[in-house]
Amino acid sequence: AAGSHDPEDPAIEIPIAALQLLPHTVLDLAAISAAVAGLPEYGRPRRLRIVESLPMTDGFRLIKRGIRDLDVSDGAGVYAWDTRAQTYVATDGSARTARGT
Repeated sequence: AAGSHDPEDPAIEIPIAALQLLPHTVLDLAAISAAVAGLPEYGRPRRLRIVESLPMTDGFRLIKRGIRDLDVSDGAGVYAWDTRAQTYVATDGSARTARGT
């Protein structure tokens, strides 16, 4: 997780997160949404991006600058937190949600 500029107001940073899925695994939006719902509203990542790999140091520590620089605009592999539904929804127009609708 890292902070990124809000596309609607660049003066504000919003929390974002990147996920690297293990080979042959499927994204479980319901499980991720349930885990995130336990966080305070201000700490919930507003955008979630699925990536092939996370940038790491030689000591296997996450490089947050790499996450901050990710494109989290609407599109494939990007999910937005829906505060009313308390779940992530696809931003690529597929209408995929944690509830499967």
